[in-house]
Amino acid sequence: MDASIRAARLSTSELMLLQERYGTNHYVPYPIAMAQGRNVYLWDLDKKKYLDMNATYSAIAVGHNHPEMNQVLIRQLNKLTSVSNMFLNEHAPILLMELCKLTGLDRAILMNTGAEAFETAVKAVRRWAYRKKGIPAGKAEIIVATNNFHGRTINAISASSEEKYRQDFGPFVPGFVLVPFGNSNALAAAIKPETAAIIVEPIQGEGGVNVPSTDYMCEISELCAKYNMLLCFDEVQTGLGRTGKLFAFEHWLIEPDLVMLGKALGGYVPISAVVGKDKVMSGFTPGSHGSTFGGNPLACAVALKSIELITRFDCELVRNANETGGYLLRKLTKRLELNPKVLEIRGRGLLIGIALDPEELSAADARTKLLQCGIVAGAASNNVLRLSPPLTFTKTHVNLALPRIVCALTT
Repeated sequence: MDASIRAARLSTSELMLLQERYGTNHYVPYPIAMAQGRNVYLWDLDKKKYLDMNATYSAIAVGHNHPEMNQVLIRQLNKLTSVSNMFLNEHAPILLMELCKLTGLDRAILMNTGAEAFETAVKAVRRWAYRKKGIPAGKAEIIVATNNFHGRTINAISASSEEKYRQDFGPFVPGFVLVPFGNSNALAAAIKPETAAIIVEPIQGEGGVNVPSTDYMCEISELCAKYNMLLCFDEVQTGLGRTGKLFAFEHWLIEPDLVMLGKALGGYVPISAVVGKDKVMSGFTPGSHGSTFGGNPLACAVALKSIELITRFDCELVRNANETGGYLLRKLTKRLELNPKVLEIRGRGLLIGIALDPEELSAADARTKLLQCGIVAGAASNNVLRLSPPLTFTKTHVNLALPRIVCALTT
């Protein structure tokens, strides 16, 4: 019997038993099997309906099961899914051009995941450091921020301050210098002749939806210019409309040297990109970097459609993220301001964090309560409940979600 048919006949409890028997323990799944999605809604195998306020950690920007995304995906499946990188495909060069036009940068390289984008950025920075800045071989340093999340590869966790990502995975990759996020004085003090760049999320997602001050963002830009350092933004989660701007760095009118993208770029399929100035990206030479599936025609076709939908009608979805996100933030603040379990509500656009008092309620327990109320949310570091619905989320959806969120955080 075909495996997909066999699986379709299994119950949630049977699937859970298979997961526990044959899977590793890197995720602890809820005993819920999602079976269908449409726009901002999900349905499990038992037909229970959920408002998706996680959107696969911000990836599902245009909503589930979008007909135009589906059409592109099916059409390309029937033509060509992958081919050797010795050849061009009909979508990758156009996607490269679109990414450069959107960011205002010069060149791009395509990979598959956000973690790969970080790895690619680190390689680009280091090659620039040795060949352009003149840092002695093997001595380049990259400044990163505490509470960052750039993935779970060895390189990424070497740059992390989060012990749960690092425990028993050493030895770690040298060359990363951690400074407190939002503290430009600490950043300035960490700069040395060997400092090549700072890589930072303009708004931290997994770290707790931490929004920096305008002063901080302007000061790090000025420090990079003063000391000939590269300013690199990890926009894997915040990029392409999530924060109410096409890119989060636009909130501060800052010009980066390099930007990492992912998640919403492909939405339905894995694809990521690093886009940068020519002085940085020209360091790559044939054989110095690559990926079997990086820039494959299937992912590129879907990414082009994702970009088109997000930027359609003068970036209507981005404007909606700004307006609806602001509405959600205001409503949550008003309804939860006297709740002793809630310490702070913060965010930009449709990336909102509710910081909880760990002695009163854990973010993991809050997420479970919301699931019981029919809402899928996320739990970020530092005991923060993270809300990041699709960019198609409206004020009507906010009004549906609000009483459930208030109830889950109150009772």
